[in-house]
Amino acid sequence: MKVSRRFKLQIVISGILTLSILFTAAIWLFASFQVNKKSLETSYLKNNYWYAKKLASETNTLLSSMDAVLQTVADQAAYHSGKEMQEDVAALMDSREPYFNSVFIVDQNRIVQAVSPSATGISIGQQLDSSVSQRAVTLKKPFISTPYRGITERLIVLVSYPIFDGSGGYKGFVGGTIYLEGDNILSNMLEKHYYENGSYVYVVDQTGHLIFHPNKQRLSEDVSENKIVAKVLKGEEGFGKVVNTEGKTFLAGYALESKSGWGIVSQTPLSITNEPICNMIVRSVKLAFPFVVLVWFFAWWISRRISRPLQQLASYTEETTKTLGQPPVPIPRVRTNIYEIQQLFESVKYSSQHVHSYLSQLQEETQTDGLTGIANRKTFDFVMKDLMHNDIPFSLILLDIDHFKKINDTYGHPMGDEVIKFLATVMPDVIREGDMCFRYGGEEFCIIVLYSDEEGAGNIAERLRQTMEQSISPAGIAATLSLGISAFPKHAVSPNELVKLADKALYQSKQEGRNRVTIFSQGFSGHV
Repeated sequence: MKVSRRFKLQIVISGILTLSILFTAAIWLFASFQVNKKSLETSYLKNNYWYAKKLASETNTLLSSMDAVLQTVADQAAYHSGKEMQEDVAALMDSREPYFNSVFIVDQNRIVQAVSPSATGISIGQQLDSSVSQRAVTLKKPFISTPYRGITERLIVLVSYPIFDGSGGYKGFVGGTIYLEGDNILSNMLEKHYYENGSYVYVVDQTGHLIFHPNKQRLSEDVSENKIVAKVLKGEEGFGKVVNTEGKTFLAGYALESKSGWGIVSQTPLSITNEPICNMIVRSVKLAFPFVVLVWFFAWWISRRISRPLQQLASYTEETTKTLGQPPVPIPRVRTNIYEIQQLFESVKYSSQHVHSYLSQLQEETQTDGLTGIANRKTFDFVMKDLMHNDIPFSLILLDIDHFKKINDTYGHPMGDEVIKFLATVMPDVIREGDMCFRYGGEEFCIIVLYSDEEGAGNIAERLRQTMEQSISPAGIAATLSLGISAFPKHAVSPNELVKLADKALYQSKQEGRNRVTIFSQGFSGHV
């Protein structure tokens, strides 16, 4: 008869503990890598977006300053001629920090009246025949050109400002040129935003051609097929991953400069996120290793304490079987017995129930806002995704308290909290059974109105608005609301987009005076 292999309990427990530690460590390392990578990517994306926004603002300020300088010269040129015009443009180029590589004045027939510096490729009396100069004369208003090759084959952007005499008659324009391939105030401002980790900034004009790039050989290249460039040319702003023409993946943020229509993109190579995460994992492993060894030895000691009494009892049983008919084997002295094991089992069972109850309570707390007692943002995100996944139609009401900062500043933050809790108690009284209220964050709340179009949700929103308007809050004043509404699936089919549209409607309520309800609709928003 074949005897099956038997293992001692202590070896089994130790083996299970060892495997558990190894598997737990492996899962933790994998999860840490994924979570930190995602977090780091998101951080780079958002930082690049805000950086692009900042550069767009700085570029807008720069272009506005350029316009102001050209306007000053244009105002002077309206009453000057000949030598005086030449002095005007020379004075501009002699300034401490000139905005342009060259400045010139032409009349309505595009005849050059003044130019500085003289080595620009054009001379006084010469007629400009470029399509850019013709367009500037035709438009008769401030104009920023797309990149073009000038007479000297330089890659140029022209910034022009019209000249009108005292009676409003058009006399020509004053133009300032920016040499894209040389030093200029625009490139000097943007070139400092190049980093050793591979991050860099580039700028495209209204047609998707590069007007600034760290690699000047790429200037004037058409990159409109790049999906990030395509978005920014449509007037969109945001961030996302993008694969460039060399097949490298970047984390890009993009923004639009409104005055010129230029798109500004700040991007970081995706590959740089791996090194800090790997370094963090290595440091974590080194730091945790002594503790893991300590835990393993402690677990081994515990397993020995548990298994030793059972092993003694098992040996006693075996010896008793072998010595039948002989004097009984003395009962070993052990610190536990079956009764104690049963008691331990009952205690563990009770503890498990207690832990389950505690975990259930903890789970409930993670789904509830601590201040108001209603569902929190995390629950809101889960409910939204679940409803959309199951194609259940609903409307979203997004709302916040008007002038809440003023309430905090006037009455103090504790009173601000009381106003928030007051709103949380009013909301359930005006919604229907089955509808759900959530605290979105700060003084912002949202309501999911199930199986209702935006008009039905508008009635509920208006009822809530009127109730708050007619009620006295704990601060002793009426705390009014601004509300925005969007509907699934009519307006959007993704949670982020639906919230974005409701927020857009809410923003319109704020813009139009607050204390009102706005329903989002394509192309415009309507009030309830």
